[in-house]
Amino acid sequence: MHVRARRLRPVVTATLAAITTAVLAACSGPAQATEERFQIDVATPLASLDPADACSLEDLGLLSDLYPTLVRYQDDPASPTGARTLRTDAVEPALAQSWTTSPDGRTYTFRLREARFPSGNPVTADVVRWSWQRTLDSGGCGSNFVTGGARSEIESVAVRGEREIAVTLTSPTPDYLLALTSVGAAVLDRDLVLEHAGTDVAEQSRWIATNFAGGGPYTVDAYAPGTSLDLSANPAWWGAPPLESRVRVSFITNDATLLLRARGGRADVTLGLSKQSVRSLDGEAGVRIVDTPSAAWQVVGLPTELAPFDDPLFREALTYATPQEQILRDVAHGYGQAYYGPFSPTFPAYREELSRPRPHDPAKARELVARAGVRGPVDLDVYVRDGIEDQIQIATILQQAWKDVGVNLRIRTLSAAEYQNAVGNEHKRWAVLRHDGPSVVTPGWVTSYDTACGHPYNPSNYCNPRLDALAAAARTEPSAVARQADWDRITRLWTADSPRVVAYAENYTAVLDDDVTDFVRGQNNLEIARWGTRR
Repeated sequence: MHVRARRLRPVVTATLAAITTAVLAACSGPAQATEERFQIDVATPLASLDPADACSLEDLGLLSDLYPTLVRYQDDPASPTGARTLRTDAVEPALAQSWTTSPDGRTYTFRLREARFPSGNPVTADVVRWSWQRTLDSGGCGSNFVTGGARSEIESVAVRGEREIAVTLTSPTPDYLLALTSVGAAVLDRDLVLEHAGTDVAEQSRWIATNFAGGGPYTVDAYAPGTSLDLSANPAWWGAPPLESRVRVSFITNDATLLLRARGGRADVTLGLSKQSVRSLDGEAGVRIVDTPSAAWQVVGLPTELAPFDDPLFREALTYATPQEQILRDVAHGYGQAYYGPFSPTFPAYREELSRPRPHDPAKARELVARAGVRGPVDLDVYVRDGIEDQIQIATILQQAWKDVGVNLRIRTLSAAEYQNAVGNEHKRWAVLRHDGPSVVTPGWVTSYDTACGHPYNPSNYCNPRLDALAAAARTEPSAVARQADWDRITRLWTADSPRVVAYAENYTAVLDDDVTDFVRGQNNLEIARWGTRR
């Protein structure tokens, strides 16, 4: 493997240099432990090692190199060398070496390649079936990927020999193959799980949450929840070997520490830096910034089941009370874009003329509050995830701005597990500030949960049956023109209902040390096995 001689880069003053050196030494631990692994610093700790429970883009991405999936996204040939991206609309074989689709679009038959888990246990069609059933039984986010969407269902799963499996859906599901790229639909080492956790699904989930049962390009050497994840190349991996045979992922929720380590050359890759910190590194020697538009956003889901947030007039008032341009300037720092609507600018269904951002207009906001009949102050908790500094900055700006319309916003920072539970609560009594984006970048996928009545991962518990009916029709509409007309109707309905506040559409950013020559990422796949240096 490549072992980089890490170095502290010069800083402005001797005092700052001393502080920087002390902080880096405290965070990195023994020098030998740091130098022998490719170092990845991440702001957001994992909620769990269980792919069935992974809900955020951060968690899905970090687990994607640990568990195999039947298919994967293709490389985007238009992306730049050294910072490649994956397509979001085309898949290629992975654990499944080939597949066929029935004429009615409901049955997919997969032929598996010969593969084994690190334990030596074989990957068989029956293991795939068991893995998917366990995910469905667990009820976590992974269920959506196994079925091909939150509104899709499996009619049957038939094992047709050791390496052939056929899945029949209750109706054609255009996003099905795209969904199977996610680690939420991963294949687990069944015999290893049964050996350590037995047949009880709850006990299995508890064990997998902190133990490795995968078979991706990396295996887990050690996992300290909230602190670090050590990986080694999987000797049983059937694909191309990882560029770096040993990797350490360090979870560092303090943005200042993350920045110091990136600037000082202590991390090969840094993920989750605040946009302000990323901007401060722009043009600095020794680092390279990856900056690409993505299907992700920072939004505030409002508790639409809780008065007075159940009134669209009051929710609309908060959108006009939100200084979006200030948030873009002071938080996004050029790595974001303003809009207002259910689809961000990267979506094919996005229409600029229907999704223009709402101006900051405190007078109009107060007028709407008065029309809603709201008197006196309104208290509201807003939850942010530990390690996402941008969310705290956004919440702080909103806290000041919303005072003008009588909303006392209380900021609550939650751990990864607490935050995941709050986001998935079916009846939220709080606001959720969420860095979000669909794992499958289609309007059909995002409307299957993000705007759907009764879905726990609808960030606002928002419900408009007319919108749901339009979304269901659009997902199976063969005509592109008619389908876009439905998405436009949905945009108008959603915008009129104002179920959430949009901070901005967010660019994906990562900071790479200048030694890093290879970097690949997708919407919900980090492809860490393809990160490294060839020098």
